[in-house]
Amino acid sequence: DLSKGDSVRSDLNGSLLGSLEEGSDGNGKAAAAGGYQVIRAMKSIHLSRVTDPTFVLELKNEIAILKKLDHPHIVKAMETYEHRNQIFIVMELCHGGDLYSRDPYTEAEAARIVTSVVSAIAYMHSKNICHRDLKYENIMFANDDPKSEVKVIDFGLSMKFGTNKEMTEGVGTIYTMAPEVLKGKYTKQADLWSIGVIAFMLLSSQMPFYGRKRRHIVEQIMKGKYEFKGRRWKRVSEQAKAFCEELLIVDPEERADAEQAHSMAWLNRRHSATVRNPYEQEIQSANASLLKYAKYAKIKKIALMICAHKSTTSEIGILRKVFQKYDTKKDGILSYEEFKAAIKDAGFSEDQYRNIFDAVVRCVGDESSISASQQQCCIVSLPLIPKISCS
Repeated sequence: DLSKGDSVRSDLNGSLLGSLEEGSDGNGKAAAAGGYQVIRAMKSIHLSRVTDPTFVLELKNEIAILKKLDHPHIVKAMETYEHRNQIFIVMELCHGGDLYSRDPYTEAEAARIVTSVVSAIAYMHSKNICHRDLKYENIMFANDDPKSEVKVIDFGLSMKFGTNKEMTEGVGTIYTMAPEVLKGKYTKQADLWSIGVIAFMLLSSQMPFYGRKRRHIVEQIMKGKYEFKGRRWKRVSEQAKAFCEELLIVDPEERADAEQAHSMAWLNRRHSATVRNPYEQEIQSANASLLKYAKYAKIKKIALMICAHKSTTSEIGILRKVFQKYDTKKDGILSYEEFKAAIKDAGFSEDQYRNIFDAVVRCVGDESSISASQQQCCIVSLPLIPKISCS
């Protein structure tokens, strides 16, 4: 996949370091960016070897979707290139393994992972994008840390949808496929069913719908027939079970949507697996950086953008936490109201707050946006992290 692979260390400048995964149509490489000593995942596709035109369409769809997304729990595409009948996609490297690699999970760990996935999907749905293939294999840990963040990957089957428009393609993976997908007419709510299946599996290490043959699994899915059966479930909270029940509802109209799922009691409990919140001093420093940013010269803003682009998840980890503290709606983007509330003690006028916010929003060239992404806030706050060098 685009972001899977073993961790590779090197000081080489702009060199390919080794194969991550190989396939008939292309292969994955780890690449060190020139002089930066930062490792990325790179997928190269030899178009001359591709015999299935659907593969090319899915690939181009994935590139188009990834360019639109900027969220702390969605794998980030850095660059795409086309050269001599090959396509190269450079992405952040997730080398901590997929959800299968760390099973079993405690309930606290399950809640932390599900919170991240729901936040990512709520953000995608706000952009009118449906993932359509959420499953254990498509949720990766960013690194080997036991409390590593997770990232949603693989957007080849994702789709941009219109308001009230239904999708009809029978795509996805059977064990997380929603009943309405099997019927051939569905909406973004299909993603929520998949999250319900993933939550069930994280809590019990079992699939809610299983069978020796595909038709047996389909029968159970269509009926929404599952049980909280087994020793693991005896230790699971009623709030966690209620979360699964609200998402594994056959009728998509009755099923909780992403925003409703994010506000459920289970995901709003304090869990020991959650990484620490930013210290008050770090929040104050971030606020100060936000206020200074609007006055920076354009060349300095560009330099900060380059630094943020090449920084790793671990390097900017505390900035992510500051962003999440600001992001009170937990939707992966920062509205003007959230921004203003975060720096309300600065004592500025309404026009001054608006000018500062607009400067942050435009820092990556998006003149039309009305909200700030995680990347934009990290660009603004990078001077807080002394170990990151822009040289």
